[in-house]
Amino acid sequence: MKLKYAPFLLLLLLLAACAPGEVTASPPEIRYGETICIECNMIISDVRFAAGYAHEVAPGRYESIPFDDIGDMLFYAAKHPEHNVTNWYVHDYDTEEWLDAVQAVYVFSHGLQTPMGQGVAAFAAQEQADALLETLDGESFDWAELQRRAAAGELVVNAELHQPDMADSQPAGTIPPALITVGEGRLGDDDDVRVTATQPLHTGYNELRLQLSDAAGAPVSADDLRLTPRMAMLEGHDHGAGVIQPEETEPGVYEAALALPMPGGPDLGEWSLTVTAGSEELSLPLEVAPSAAATSFMTEDERRIFVATVEPQLPGVGVQPLRLFVYERLSADEWVALEGLTLTITPEMPTMGHGSPNNADPQDEGGGFYAGQVNFSMSGPWQVTVNVADGETELGEAILAFDVP
Repeated sequence: MKLKYAPFLLLLLLLAACAPGEVTASPPEIRYGETICIECNMIISDVRFAAGYAHEVAPGRYESIPFDDIGDMLFYAAKHPEHNVTNWYVHDYDTEEWLDAVQAVYVFSHGLQTPMGQGVAAFAAQEQADALLETLDGESFDWAELQRRAAAGELVVNAELHQPDMADSQPAGTIPPALITVGEGRLGDDDDVRVTATQPLHTGYNELRLQLSDAAGAPVSADDLRLTPRMAMLEGHDHGAGVIQPEETEPGVYEAALALPMPGGPDLGEWSLTVTAGSEELSLPLEVAPSAAATSFMTEDERRIFVATVEPQLPGVGVQPLRLFVYERLSADEWVALEGLTLTITPEMPTMGHGSPNNADPQDEGGGFYAGQVNFSMSGPWQVTVNVADGETELGEAILAFDVP
């Protein structure tokens, strides 16, 4: 009689062996330098920040999932409420041993450079956390507060704060002083003009500074100062560009901007800038390089719309302001800023196949400017897709590219 039940027992054993998952919950097995984070598709290489959780995939069976950053673990779990998480795991920042994440103490600091820029480290004891906080500005908290901050989108470092090696240079995303000379010359018989920029001229938005002085070097004011950019194309079809005309900010000093739709070069044509004051004028040649942080698209009704990055000029890892300038070419010599549009951004790292949290869609500031924020959560090539709509009408999309060091 016992023999007749043997096939059924064998079948049950086979089914148990084939059931998904493991019989006990445990930290994920991570081969550092090989295992991929399931949230960001990045290779897990730093044991101090690696994390994971175990969830029940069948009664009494568990699967463990690896992550390269504590924040990634929480973000992924939030996107998968169907996971019945039974155990959470983090590494002790000091000993690099696995900890029960629920019992750990956490430190958040803009000075912590974690794999995905979330700035969180875990410790077994409060004393360890306090020791780190003696060397870094930050704060400590428990598991419940960590979960709350992750849900609120607060686990992210600021780009301008987390790069200690750049303390003596310009913070990421900010505009450096205008130091590059674009051109200079004599306006009429008496006045000298010097045009400078914050960086070499490129396609897209370029801030300029003009300085007017007399022969003795004293500042000179000109109420009717104007700029006229011009592209002399090799195949004809000459055209202008978008201009924000000069505004005097202090005696003899003017701020202006050019929105240049294309680069110059021997195969394209040459850019020039005419500076006019009354009946006097000065023509300056311009060198304009291509830039992937500015582009254009054609709408269904054949409108050519341009989207250019105003900032960041120096993108860095972390959250930073994103300011865009949107304008349209009406004709070769008529370029207008576009207001009242709705912009939606989608940052993505194409080589890694992931995006980032804590971005804010740019809002209309007037004058063609739109301000939001973007999170480049790690170094490498990024692209930001900007969807542009006018009310209920989708106009198109522009893809801006950034190389984040």
